[in-house]
Amino acid sequence: MATDILEAGGTIPGKASESKLDAINIIGDNHRIESILNDLHKSLSKKGFTNISLIEFSHHFKDYQGDRKLIQWFGTEAQITSLFQNLVSKGVIDRSYEYRIPSTIPIHFINKKEQEFKDRQLRVSLSRVRSGDVDHLVGDIVEIVESLTEIN
Repeated sequence: MATDILEAGGTIPGKASESKLDAINIIGDNHRIESILNDLHKSLSKKGFTNISLIEFSHHFKDYQGDRKLIQWFGTEAQITSLFQNLVSKGVIDRSYEYRIPSTIPIHFINKKEQEFKDRQLRVSLSRVRSGDVDHLVGDIVEIVESLTEIN
């Protein structure tokens, strides 16, 4: 498991990695980016989806040359794929992520059991999110992303 995470460019929980990861690009000027980062981090933390510090969280969304700690996700695969799908569809992150969601998540996130997300599980979850099969499970995520786009 640890080797797979490091090969994917991430870090083991509580450890740092020398690798340089591509940032998840938020669209906008510096003020908008900072505002979205603060609001997204606050909302995800408040709902219990993650407990990483704002500084460590923001390293994944900016060009950062240092070590990055993986973000531990306490929600489900459907919720994390819904987060990315909604961030793309609402124009918060670059549209190119729409086709890279299953490969982007494991580079920046680990699951609640401190294990990497599996590509197949993410692809199935993303398909279910896009088809609307899991709408009843992702309401909190939809609300969070909608609140970001209303303010920013």
